[in-house]
Amino acid sequence: VFNSEDKLDLPGLDITDYINMKFPTVESLDKVENEIETIDDEMKELETLTREKVREQAKMEEEMKGNLSTINQEVTDLINRIGSIKEKAEVSENLVKAICSDLKSLDCAKKNITFT
Repeated sequence: VFNSEDKLDLPGLDITDYINMKFPTVESLDKVENEIETIDDEMKELETLTREKVREQAKMEEEMKGNLSTINQEVTDLINRIGSIKEKAEVSENLVKAICSDLKSLDCAKKNITFT
């Protein structure tokens, strides 16, 4: 998942070969304590980094939930506005139909008056 140059992260690691490489002689075993401290320090750094990343992820998750909630509310508002526009369009259409009907009646009356 992440790039590492540490030989401990290599696939197929033979731990015996790794230890023999780190401590090739009996005298080199004197450095074991230093190596343990180094590994402990690296583990602490990784734990700290992991905690930071988990906190960042949790914060981002909360932000995304807030954003999603806002988007859902905006979509609901938009749907309501569309519904309102449809209702107004229906009212306008009925009004236009009524006006047209009245005009037809008036036009018919005009023709009757003119005809007589």
